[in-house]
Amino acid sequence: MKILFAFDDSEPARAARAILARLPLSKGSEITVLTVAEDSGHVLSQLHGEDEAVLEAARAEGERAALALARSAAEELRRTAVDVHLVARTGHVTREILSQVRDLGVDLLVTGARGLSTFDRLVLGSVAAELLSDAPCSLLLARTGPAGEPEPGQPLEIVFATDGSKPAGVAADQLAALPLGDRARVHVVTVLELISGFGAEVQQRLSAAWHREKDFARAHVEDVKARLEATGAIVDTEVLESEDVADSIARIAEMKGADLLVIGHRGRGLLSRMSPGRIARQVAQLAPCSVWIAK
Repeated sequence: MKILFAFDDSEPARAARAILARLPLSKGSEITVLTVAEDSGHVLSQLHGEDEAVLEAARAEGERAALALARSAAEELRRTAVDVHLVARTGHVTREILSQVRDLGVDLLVTGARGLSTFDRLVLGSVAAELLSDAPCSLLLARTGPAGEPEPGQPLEIVFATDGSKPAGVAADQLAALPLGDRARVHVVTVLELISGFGAEVQQRLSAAWHREKDFARAHVEDVKARLEATGAIVDTEVLESEDVADSIARIAEMKGADLLVIGHRGRGLLSRMSPGRIARQVAQLAPCSVWIAK
């Protein structure tokens, strides 16, 4: 797996480094640590005019500082026994990250999201929001969980929210490719979306189509369980019903004390087809832990 880790030494970025260091990675995986220094050329040109020497010196200093930051981030990651590379760039943060994603053929982009206050959990931050929309690969948005950093050696608590869609299948493939072993416990959950409105929920639950949907969900989570158990992980399953799928998934992650919540980028329901990425974006906003969004 090729991983790009965009690091800026913020608290969420340090949380990303910590979870990346705990994530079981297969042999041959590579991590590239990217730091981006904002291009201050526009400000400097206003102060010093179009002095190319001044502008170039500022860019070079920015890249030196970014490279030093990348080195500090790489220290902990080198203990994971995978290849770690460093890249420093100057420019627009989101554009530089996406450029590296394309140039390196990245499978997973890792970066920090905002913190856990009520406001922060509803606002991803401009960079994270742009990456969620524009990154062509899977994205891991990291937060420090409610319990803080876990003790060393503690298994990774993972909630995998799946609905049987193609992106959920991609998420299952990515999880199953990791050598989870006894380093992870996985809770596989499907949340069936109830129709809101007077009497609609009752009619929905009485319909034959709803019973088929529930049967499919039960069979699906058991299939996923079998796949993930083959990695050596401890796995359990759950099928729930809710009018608010994203909120229910976030609450499950909180109840389970999850370190990582994994979800496909697009769902299979009618509302998800009408508004692609709706559930994933809401989950990324509401989740109390890091979120892996598979594409």
